[in-house]
Amino acid sequence: FETMDLEDVEEIVDFLKESRYDIRAEACKHVMNLTGSETGISTLLLSDKDVCSLLLRLLGDAEVVSTSATKALVNLTTHPRAQMTLVAKQSFWSSILELVLTAESEKNPEHSRVCLMLLNNMTTTEDG
Repeated sequence: FETMDLEDVEEIVDFLKESRYDIRAEACKHVMNLTGSETGISTLLLSDKDVCSLLLRLLGDAEVVSTSATKALVNLTTHPRAQMTLVAKQSFWSSILELVLTAESEKNPEHSRVCLMLLNNMTTTEDG
């Protein structure tokens, strides 16, 4: 993925808005994989697409999509620009807290752990 150019990345990000679940799930996995490297994170954040907001919308999606979106946000929030984008969004805080509570009530420790990692990343910033 590290050799993908900005146009390819933006095309994948656009699929996060797809109405079909299977396409959203696949796009979310690709975005999550991109966030596994500094190059991928930089490319995503250079995009004109608001990838943080798109991923945030997917937190309430089916578990496979939601977990990939949460993991991608965990990786993205290691970068100050992504942190600044999310810290200003009221919907971020309510969405992530709801996810933590849902994961706990459904006894899904893996998803709960990832949600808590995201909260940790966001609350250790100067603005958090």
